[in-house]
Amino acid sequence: MCRCIVAPVFLIMIIIGSCKSKDKQAVNDTEIYATPDTILAWEINADSMILTRDKNIPDSMVTIQRIINGLNGKYPAVQAVFKKQSGDTAFVAVPDAEYLGDQIGSAGSAEWFADAVINLTSVSGINYVSFQMDLYSHASSGVIGRENYRNWKRQ
Repeated sequence: MCRCIVAPVFLIMIIIGSCKSKDKQAVNDTEIYATPDTILAWEINADSMILTRDKNIPDSMVTIQRIINGLNGKYPAVQAVFKKQSGDTAFVAVPDAEYLGDQIGSAGSAEWFADAVINLTSVSGINYVSFQMDLYSHASSGVIGRENYRNWKRQ
């Protein structure tokens, strides 16, 4: 009678112990965590000019494409496309910038550019972002550097 209870309990413990999380896997006693493909390293508040760094995102995870994916997720009506990197400049196109340039106003446009530049220049080696888009009332092509936001308060 005792063996009947112990065997199923032991089997359950083996099954539970052998299960691995979907978010990590053990390789040579080292845990590797799944890397998201959509991130924003900084949360911005354009009204108060405050930047808040997401401490859960290590610098090694911050890439141009992940930031572009994060921007496109946060602003679905403005789809940015990473074109290339040359030196310390990331080249980003906004193929359909009508919403950004004409529909969200100058404050909304300024917030998008701040979010884009602050996050993209958090990528190691990137100091400037060159935007390529048609000319609109509140947005146009140009190069913006991180120094444009040096007066913003960091938290």
